[in-house]
Amino acid sequence: MVKIKKDGLMDSYLSLGERILETSYRGEITCGEKLESVQYYKDKLFKLRDEIKSQVDDGADPEETINEYLDNKSLNSKEGGGNISLTKALNSDNLNCVSSTSLYLILSEMLDYDLFEKYEIGRVPEHVFVRKKEEDGYKNLDQGSIFPEVYYYLLFNSPIRTLPKEIILASILNNTGVNLLYKKQYEKALEIFDEIIEQDSDDTFFFGGKVASLYCMKEYDEVIDICDQVLDTEPELENFLILKGCAFHNLKEYEKAIETYDEALEINPSGGLTKECKEKALSKTELDSFEQMFM
Repeated sequence: MVKIKKDGLMDSYLSLGERILETSYRGEITCGEKLESVQYYKDKLFKLRDEIKSQVDDGADPEETINEYLDNKSLNSKEGGGNISLTKALNSDNLNCVSSTSLYLILSEMLDYDLFEKYEIGRVPEHVFVRKKEEDGYKNLDQGSIFPEVYYYLLFNSPIRTLPKEIILASILNNTGVNLLYKKQYEKALEIFDEIIEQDSDDTFFFGGKVASLYCMKEYDEVIDICDQVLDTEPELENFLILKGCAFHNLKEYEKAIETYDEALEINPSGGLTKECKEKALSKTELDSFEQMFM
């Protein structure tokens, strides 16, 4: 485990903690946020590290102490989604899953209590969290969760994926891209999603943002091409079928749109959005905006 020094996050190389902070900081600047200096947030992390270390020196369990700190913040959370960056989390009582996971990894790395090596990242669609490797499997450490764990399978019909800690960097950038989509800065968002895919090209989850950006830019042929690439790998991804159908629809290729919506309905027969889109294709009616449909 790398030791800590006061004038920088880590001794001899760029730690994951420092990469998390710098990635979050860059993301906020890209979204137009006005921030203090990077050093301001590093100092906050050192102060927090020292507070937790003091409790541990008095006999508290390090993992439980980190848990309690994050639980207190998440219980007071007033915002959700991609709007709560690490920098905002350090300055408020608000957390989301990405900022919570970021803080967990940073603190466990900084405190050097043999916690950091045991952690990986768990993910279901739209949610990330820390997982701790134990002898009989994994323990999910789920501060900042938008959904209780019991709903993972019910809500997403998807198993928990266990991923390397570094995936948090892509998740931070993904939040940045989503925020840019909300701000209608589609070209900037596309640059962010392309950067993520360049780093993590095997994970289809991150292609969703690229497809959304291209759709909003009315690059419908590219939307269809990328959806086909993703669906070749994971044919059950309903949202990519819907977006592909919408792209055909906007190109006025209504028969192809209906065929694609039918494929989505085979996966999810009760899909309300798919049914609505199919009805509009049958009547050759203009679709609602991306924001109205998906955001």
